[in-house]
Amino acid sequence: MEVFLECCMTLFFSAAMLLLIVRLAKGEEKNMMFARVFSLASNVGFWIGIVRIAVLNRSGFLMFFYITGAMLSYTAMVFAMPHKKEQISRQQA
Repeated sequence: MEVFLECCMTLFFSAAMLLLIVRLAKGEEKNMMFARVFSLASNVGFWIGIVRIAVLNRSGFLMFFYITGAMLSYTAMVFAMPHKKEQISRQQA
């Protein structure tokens, strides 16, 4: 039951990261500072979870969800950087 709840929690945060990435890619997100701080904090949390699973020798299946969330939060953090927004707009033009 504990592993199931942890999977649900990581899926919830991964879905939040995916929505943030979509909003950043579309240019709908206006508060970039919030996006940067939220994605950085989520990334740190996911990495803490990965290390905790590795130290405690927990389920590798659960680690997959943490790794996915860490990659999504890193992607959101990259999209939230100001210089990346300019590069993306130049590539689309």
